[in-house]
Amino acid sequence: MTSPLDTDGVPPPEPANPQNTTEAILAVLGILLFIGVIRSQPALILFCGLLGGALLLAALWSRRSRHRLSYRHFFEPARIFPGEETDYVIELTNRKGLPLPWAELEERLPNQLTAVYDPDVPLEAGWQRRRTISLGWHERLVLRQRFTCRQRGEYLIGPTDLSTGDPLGIFPVRMHIPETRSLIVYPRVAVLDWTAIQSRFPFGPIKARPPVLEDPSWFAGIRDYRPGDPRRWVDWKATARRQKLQTRVFTPTTLTNLVVAVNMQTLPYTWQGYDQAHLEACIGVAAALVRNLLDQHCAVGLAANASGGSIEQFQAYLPPSQQPSQAAEALAMLARLSALPTLTFGAFLRRVAANFPYGASLIVVAAYLDEESADQIAALAERGHSVEVFFLGDRLPPNLPRDIPTVYLPKVEFEAVSGATSDPVTLEALT
Repeated sequence: MTSPLDTDGVPPPEPANPQNTTEAILAVLGILLFIGVIRSQPALILFCGLLGGALLLAALWSRRSRHRLSYRHFFEPARIFPGEETDYVIELTNRKGLPLPWAELEERLPNQLTAVYDPDVPLEAGWQRRRTISLGWHERLVLRQRFTCRQRGEYLIGPTDLSTGDPLGIFPVRMHIPETRSLIVYPRVAVLDWTAIQSRFPFGPIKARPPVLEDPSWFAGIRDYRPGDPRRWVDWKATARRQKLQTRVFTPTTLTNLVVAVNMQTLPYTWQGYDQAHLEACIGVAAALVRNLLDQHCAVGLAANASGGSIEQFQAYLPPSQQPSQAAEALAMLARLSALPTLTFGAFLRRVAANFPYGASLIVVAAYLDEESADQIAALAERGHSVEVFFLGDRLPPNLPRDIPTVYLPKVEFEAVSGATSDPVTLEALT
């Protein structure tokens, strides 16, 4: 997305207007020129004339320098996994016949980003980068710098301050570009024994409510015609052979809707903070579940009792879908989630259950469950939802009903990515 820096698209320069400075200098030169004329001093007259002409030319140059100047910046790619690398691209285009001998860019970068070719740059509390370039007439300059990041999240670069002006730098023009660009770092995906999980809890063959529909693409056989059968399903060739009306039969199908709900609360009280290992493990398990279920052609949704980044609501909810972009959207939502919950998990399940598709299955991923959450999970199971729990610990919480199918994950491993280790994380049960 291009940000034009000419008069019709950019905020005005800073209050220090070079026009006022020019008028003051020209006034002083006029006084000196008047003195030179009165005292008949050709050297002073020549000096004032040359200096005045140079200053006037510099002022006009500076005033025109910001016209037809465009600035564009973006990440390529804009979404990566931890440890992967991305290019931060800056495009500066001068679309006029006047060159820019100098232009200074000052940008603000988050401290989590690390320059690949300069990893020793101190990034204690976010850092600013300043660089000076030059542009000829009708020239386009592209600057690239490679970054990496090892923590999930959404990171913004910007705003940007751009300074340019005349060749001597007497009348600089400063412009502030408020636009920012985001880099989304996906969470690390957990490694799950999906075969063992399927053998215990087959998500696909669930009872269809409302009644299933017959899919014409799944031919099952032929039977005798019954009153009420659609005429378009009559097999006329089989009817001619058997001398009796025959109807084609198709396999009943239904769409499997699942919602993966993540409990972002890892400790009994939110004022206690959060457990980093359990939290990242919950997010990694949820990412693995969403990806694997989408590979099985299920309509998968995602819900979490937290907000963060560009999530507009206090809780995050992604409706079930089979769209090709669903996996990327789910990973991006998990990347943006903040560490602290905005609502207790039990209250969150009550609120989000209203958006569940009828008969949808619920998969709960949690490292901590209180009594309210366990009661709400049991209530959803009684309402006809198929509920499974992925609990990050080595023993079942005492308040969870024993008839709820539960998968224990006392140890979680993550998929190996570039520059990151895949050591298993041992998760002790939270009290």
